Amino acid sequence: MKRAASLFVALVIAPVAQGQLVPPPAPKSPPLPVYVPAEPETAEPEPTPEQPQAQPEPQTEEPVELPSDLYADTEYETIVVRDEQGKVVRYRNPELVALLANPAFTPKLAEILDSVLQSRAATMRAAVAANPASILSVKSGQIDTININEPATMLAVVNSTRPLIPSQQFMGELLQVGLVDRPTAALTRRIYNEYQRAVFEEFDTALGGSEDPRSLSAKAAVVFAQQMGEALDAFDQLAVTVAADPEGIFADASVDLPDLTEPLEAGSADETSGRVANLLSDLSPEDAGAVLTAANARLSG
Repeated sequence: MKRAASLFVALVIAPVAQGQLVPPPAPKSPPLPVYVPAEPETAEPEPTPEQPQAQPEPQTEEPVELPSDLYADTEYETIVVRDEQGKVVRYRNPELVALLANPAFTPKLAEILDSVLQSRAATMRAAVAANPASILSVKSGQIDTININEPATMLAVVNSTRPLIPSQQFMGELLQVGLVDRPTAALTRRIYNEYQRAVFEEFDTALGGSEDPRSLSAKAAVVFAQQMGEALDAFDQLAVTVAADPEGIFADASVDLPDLTEPLEAGSADETSGRVANLLSDLSPEDAGAVLTAANARLSG
């Protein structure tokens, strides 16, 4: 059993503890030509037609690459927050929370970050609508059933979450499009790692130590839940849309609306999401997908 636990740590827990949930820096783009002012004109005679004027070669300059540890000594506000019972407050997308807490987060990045998030949300809503069985399994609490002593539980979660894990993680996209540089990404990773260590240490203390199967199972559940953060956000958006107009959405989807024993809209988006998930779970995957697709069309329109 120790061998299975060790293999699990190597494949799932260790990469997260080492900060690999934030992807490695993307390759540098080719350097762009740097503008160089033209030299003042001289009194040389103009060339004759037989002697065309030679064009100067564009002057380029290698951009300065900032070292990843540029902010190694930079102070930041921790995102490790504890509730009244002393437990670490959990975030659905701690990577984004870490970026927002990063003192190197610039106003320019803040202006365009929203458009990046909206684009990713639109992509994820379409993925959720196309994979209703997967998202409803996650909403039912499947991730919390992980037990490293029972490989079937892990395999079931892997199969459910695979279609809904973004092909490119959040920080990886920001690096690729040049919205953050390597030092900013490295500091974001430090902030995130501090949070993740606090969560893992809490499990170790409460569940028998770092090698205890219960602690390892809880850590695996956290990893999967974080990877599903954007998909769960997307489902919440679709669910709130369904709850606001169930008759209209079901009519758009050509699906009969079941009798509602209580309003779908609730006091919070999370509770509304749960009610809509329960409603959709009683439908066939095809009908549930049609309802989510109709909700996505309403949002996209």
